[in-house]
Amino acid sequence: MKEAEFAVAQPFLQDEMAKSNKNWTTQDILIRYCEPLAAMPTVLKTLKLSLTFGASTATCENSFSTLKNVFSEHGRSMLHKRKACLIQIAVEKDLTKKLTGEWKELRRFSTASRRLQLF
Repeated sequence: MKEAEFAVAQPFLQDEMAKSNKNWTTQDILIRYCEPLAAMPTVLKTLKLSLTFGASTATCENSFSTLKNVFSEHGRSMLHKRKACLIQIAVEKDLTKKLTGEWKELRRFSTASRRLQLF
């Protein structure tokens, strides 16, 4: 039964996408075709779940990369409080973009290179 739902949904969505001459995101599909896809609950549920995977995985991997940079050879000699602050600054890049005044120097952590000066 589940395979049949996907077998019906795939050509339907491919035809609709071909008519629009535009690339769609999963969110676009859910917004435009929520009612027709309600007849195929497995497909609808799969599309909704797929919205959560990509971003959460990328965020997690980015966080671990940041931790790897902080806990390098030079990072092992820092105090815990300094490490915690560097990690927070590196992970919360949207907050560092908003800094002004005497904290403006910390904006370098929200730039494209994102390398941490550990010493």
